[in-house]
Amino acid sequence: MLNSNLLKTLSSVGVLASIAVITNANPAQALLITVQENTPFSTVDGAKTITFDDAALGSLGGTSYDHESGVSYSGVGGNIVKNSVGGRYAALPTQGDYNKQDNPYLTVGSYGNKKTDILTINFGVDSDYFGFYFGSIDNYNNIKFFNGDELVVALTGSDIKANANGNQSISGARFVNFFAEAGENFDRIEFQSDGIAFETDNHAYRQAEPVPTPAAVLPILSGLFMSAKRRKKDSTEA
Repeated sequence: MLNSNLLKTLSSVGVLASIAVITNANPAQALLITVQENTPFSTVDGAKTITFDDAALGSLGGTSYDHESGVSYSGVGGNIVKNSVGGRYAALPTQGDYNKQDNPYLTVGSYGNKKTDILTINFGVDSDYFGFYFGSIDNYNNIKFFNGDELVVALTGSDIKANANGNQSISGARFVNFFAEAGENFDRIEFQSDGIAFETDNHAYRQAEPVPTPAAVLPILSGLFMSAKRRKKDSTEA
């Protein structure tokens, strides 16, 4: 059963380029994926966005980028760069207030194709949604979602877009949204690339609503039982 916020969320997402449900070996674990065109930012209600505007340029290396929201980025595969610095080019078109030359963005993996380079995103909370502006959806770009030590699902660019765009064309840029099913949240994500660098910006996430514990549910059940008992008694005396 999809998250209770999902129907409300999808109504605010806008034009969807594609929708797919991706599962791993465990059919109970699934993510709903939507791909949007013509927007560099998330349109999901309740989502918080990380733009990297306050991040220091350069390789994360042995350090980390800690956003004020509590989300942290670490790993030798991560670099915060600008197109206007070092002659780099990212397939992130200029749209509205988004200027591809001046907006810092995140690359994962190197242009030397170091497949061991991995960037880890730690949310610090259980999340039921994650999205980002994807410069070019290539089949060699890999994403893994985790809940603690459990792998929720592993995805490639070809899982996200049936016809992966490998030519780094700006026409391939999309905003990609991932929605968890109810009770199947995630708190950590890994980015990795088997080819040219995995380029993203404007990461967005949403904290999942807590699931009531048995201790919290018992008083509710007790109240329902007493109410039913009173109604039964009243109908007997009538």
